[in-house]
Amino acid sequence: MMSIFAFIRLFILLVGIALLEPGPALAALEPGALAISRPVAVVPQEGEEIDRPAPVLRPARLRIPAIGVDTAVEAVGEDDAGRMGTPTQVENVAWYEPGVAPGEIGNAVMAGHLDRADGKPAVFWALGKLRPGDEILVTDAGGAEYRFQVVQVATYPYDKAPLAEIFGFSLRSRLNLITCRGRWDRKQRTYQERLVVFSEQVTGD
Repeated sequence: MMSIFAFIRLFILLVGIALLEPGPALAALEPGALAISRPVAVVPQEGEEIDRPAPVLRPARLRIPAIGVDTAVEAVGEDDAGRMGTPTQVENVAWYEPGVAPGEIGNAVMAGHLDRADGKPAVFWALGKLRPGDEILVTDAGGAEYRFQVVQVATYPYDKAPLAEIFGFSLRSRLNLITCRGRWDRKQRTYQERLVVFSEQVTGD
């Protein structure tokens, strides 16, 4: 069960996502394509062979055919305020690297800008048009492709999103996409709502 401290940390991450406010991006893409698999140590019996899964590499590209998204993925962590970083380019998306990678068991999270500083559409402008069953494709740094299918599209007040469901533990391989929605709140300097697209990995033919 998630501790109250872990929950508070996730709350700070989501509420403070800087991409939800138009303006300069705060995160930089780390160079390289390092494997980020998290293998569990297994001691084989004598003469026994272990079938180890292929390592999952950091995601490199995101495609969403239904809304015409085909973009680069930047790995981000947290800024000095403890907020999830943002992509350096508004046409890219940010993947939360301290979490899991798409293709691993758990909730992988990507976020993208809704619009640009001048109000023109950014990468996730049409994210709200997705519907259950739509396909999301992620290609990792080694060229492997992972297919996900949208299972839910939901909108929440900016400070009431289900953080444990978005960032927390899962027994399935999931990919959750986040952007902003609603009116711009000048006082809070953020959009009033958060749009979250929940998807699950599709395996086999």
